[in-house]
Amino acid sequence: MANQFLIKNTMAEMRALSATEVTELSNGTYNGVQLLGYYQVGDTPNPIVYFLSTTNDADNGGSIIATGGLKLIHQFSEAVDVTYFGAKGDDSTDDTLPIQAALDLGLGISFRKGKTYRIKSYNPNGAPYVTDHLTNAGGISIPSNSVVNGNGATLKAITANHNAYNIIRIVNKDNIIVTDLFLEGDSMTRTSTTGEWGYGIAIMGSRNITIENTHSKWMWGDGFNLQVLAPNSFPVPVLTSCENITINNCVCDSNKRQGLSIESGIDVKVLNSRFLNTDGIPPQSGIDVEPKNGEIPVERVIIENCTFSGNTNAGLFIHSKNNNIKDVKVSKCSFAKGYSGITTELSPSEVIVSDCTFASDLARALSIRGGANLMFTNNIMYSYVIINEEADGETVETKSITFANNKLNRGVSGNSRCRLLRVVNNEIQAPNSIALFINSTENEILNNKIYNADTAISKGNDANAMLVKGNIIKGVNIGISGKTNMNIFENTFVNIGVNLATASYGQCILLRLGTYNNQIANNTAYLSNVEIMELI
Repeated sequence: MANQFLIKNTMAEMRALSATEVTELSNGTYNGVQLLGYYQVGDTPNPIVYFLSTTNDADNGGSIIATGGLKLIHQFSEAVDVTYFGAKGDDSTDDTLPIQAALDLGLGISFRKGKTYRIKSYNPNGAPYVTDHLTNAGGISIPSNSVVNGNGATLKAITANHNAYNIIRIVNKDNIIVTDLFLEGDSMTRTSTTGEWGYGIAIMGSRNITIENTHSKWMWGDGFNLQVLAPNSFPVPVLTSCENITINNCVCDSNKRQGLSIESGIDVKVLNSRFLNTDGIPPQSGIDVEPKNGEIPVERVIIENCTFSGNTNAGLFIHSKNNNIKDVKVSKCSFAKGYSGITTELSPSEVIVSDCTFASDLARALSIRGGANLMFTNNIMYSYVIINEEADGETVETKSITFANNKLNRGVSGNSRCRLLRVVNNEIQAPNSIALFINSTENEILNNKIYNADTAISKGNDANAMLVKGNIIKGVNIGISGKTNMNIFENTFVNIGVNLATASYGQCILLRLGTYNNQIANNTAYLSNVEIMELI
């Protein structure tokens, strides 16, 4: 029998070696043990061979097995199928420990297609009602330099009514890829109603992380969460942000708080993903960009080719308390079914939104509640744009906001405490309403086409310094209305008083102006049955 292998059908058989078999392995009668399956023959991808070892490392249930006073080792050389460590994927067994043991080899892991693995995502040694996120407990922890290939498998949180959990946690790690997984939280099965910190994937203070082709649903908090790592919760010397994070071709659906929270992040890319049906715990948004307690900045965020629909509050919510959100670019996205497509709040800066579509079933396409250097270009908006709504009772100011080359189908309302508003080269309509209501300071309305509205441009009493130049205004009841400080140059007025939808005449007023500090020059009118000016 020299140079032969002892054959065992299952791991249980290998752990129950007889005294004779132990002796024969020790004296070289057998070179090692060939294992044909873990729980039954053929339930692992292939048979594997274990050899005698003098390692001091502990039995881990997969690569190192202690039996009969011997240590047997199998040297895995590539990503490990978790079945080799005893993960069943039967939607019943707690598979947390065998999956973690496979991960701890540091070679990456793979799951079996169609299997459902139950994960103890909460802290089993903690009280049920903890606060905030978990860093050192809960779920499976992925080491640096790992690839986790789900192959379409499902990881499902075991319900325990804890208010904080992570199915997957990535804490102070580097160079990780997670792909092709379905993650299921416990919001459909739990009975507790407290907390908001149950996450599908929690990424804390980590770098060079990619999540792709992954679906996260029914989380008690967020589908995905990017979080700062603080010295008081983890052994890091300073506040540590997430850096270079990519989320690609993912779905976050029916989570309670957010699809994705970006509470920390430098160089974050969210691509080709869908954020759907967030409801239950505020802010209730598809993506919430909101640095935790203003402790650390969020900068250089790209959100591209994503879909937002059915989120109770905003598709994209951008909230900055201490001017700590900067350089957010949103492009080629669609927004539907919710309060707003995008909300900015307090003090984010350098936000650019381009080539996006905002559906008519939003209460607001945009709800601007503060910010600086905001630009919206080449978008189609079928619902209202509101500038400077109140932000949770706080007084806000928006400075330097530009709308350029958009189709604005329900108009724009710019309230007070907004400065430097530029509306340039847009196509604007607002059936039975005001296309542009401007009550802000230092405004420029240039080269727009405005039609199918009750009033094309209305300047509020708090507004000043408005330049209205080069616009084409057609088929409205009232062309331009305002009391003071209006400079109206080189505009073209066509069919004022004619409602384009009904071809009927309305009030037929070209200009409704006050008598103080208004300048009018070089305008052209193609009119009939119209009152050129009404003084107010």
